[in-house]
Amino acid sequence: NSIQEQSRLFAVTKLLQDVPSLTEEDGGQNLLHTISNVAFVPNSSGQVVKPTDLYDPHEPGLIDLVDGSMLPAKELRQGVILQTLRQMGMRTKLSGDGVIESARSIEFEAKKISAEEFVSEEKILAVRKRATSLLNFLDDDETAMTFLSDVTEQKVSSSDISSTGEIDLELVEGACEMVDELNSICWLPVERLVTNSGKNEPRPPRRKHHLSHVGISSPCATRPKSDEWICSKSLDILSTALKSEALTKLFKWNIPPRISPVASQILALAELCDQHRESQSLRQHLPAVTSQIYEILDGQIESASIDEKGGLSLLLEDKPWIWVGDRFVSTNQVAFNAPDNAKPFLYSVPDAMGCFSKLLKLCGVRESFSGSDFIQLLSSLSSQLQGNPCDP
Repeated sequence: NSIQEQSRLFAVTKLLQDVPSLTEEDGGQNLLHTISNVAFVPNSSGQVVKPTDLYDPHEPGLIDLVDGSMLPAKELRQGVILQTLRQMGMRTKLSGDGVIESARSIEFEAKKISAEEFVSEEKILAVRKRATSLLNFLDDDETAMTFLSDVTEQKVSSSDISSTGEIDLELVEGACEMVDELNSICWLPVERLVTNSGKNEPRPPRRKHHLSHVGISSPCATRPKSDEWICSKSLDILSTALKSEALTKLFKWNIPPRISPVASQILALAELCDQHRESQSLRQHLPAVTSQIYEILDGQIESASIDEKGGLSLLLEDKPWIWVGDRFVSTNQVAFNAPDNAKPFLYSVPDAMGCFSKLLKLCGVRESFSGSDFIQLLSSLSSQLQGNPCDP
């Protein structure tokens, strides 16, 4: 109850005030070491923790990185008391374990907010501010390396992270476990889900999940801003640009996304194009975007597993995914050689896609159309005209 809490706080305050004089006596340092490993200090959440579990609230920027459970109670944030806590091992820098703990607290707060029936924008902005602060803290090559050094208790440099984003397991054996943990926690500030409207220019399609309206996600389900148009339907997009090459490698954002999210994106773009047929800016943007997507898919075909190849063919089957300059069409409407006068029903592979033959052939694009294709075309055309004559 509140009386017990006040009594405890009074006793802890008195003890911390007296510690400097007690340490001057014989055996004082042993006493200080013993007390430092005892959970007796109230934190801002009302829990009792060890001094070594707390962070200094007077360190610039640190208070934005941690939550109340990682800070001493407000009543203890006084000069002499804080100095005593520092002597007992209160932390002045965010350690590797502290990064994980801070990330988990952001995830917990975001999930709590998302479960509320009515969520205030103020709460959402507060948790996103903490997420951005933690990301900014790690967005430095030296800090990222320090994080790895802390969690592995070994000195780690940027040379230990390969160009493929892999960490040298022989040198830093415990690193992957901790990085995988940080990778799986929802703590990153990402673009929030905003519905496309007819009045505004079309936005890239967005991934929908339980934290979409809060704008928090995990690194493994996120890609940098530069990948927004090539995978945003399946993966969240970081809401800020990164500076650190080490952090980019750590989360493997320097490697193109896998086949499945990129293939899903091309289908989402086809749907977006159909919804915004009159948008000139979208049509001007699509040639470069689709080319980038086809390049990623084509580049991963050879190394893809049988399941990935089969999944890609199945995903794109009978769906519009091939950009022919003014629209998306399905595989059965395209061949490597086709008569020009068959448009807008049958198309030849666009010149810009000629270099992606591996992808096109895997997905069933034929060398040329057969007689049955033209018969089917005439039958389809007849059904559409419903007995009316064709335009000249």
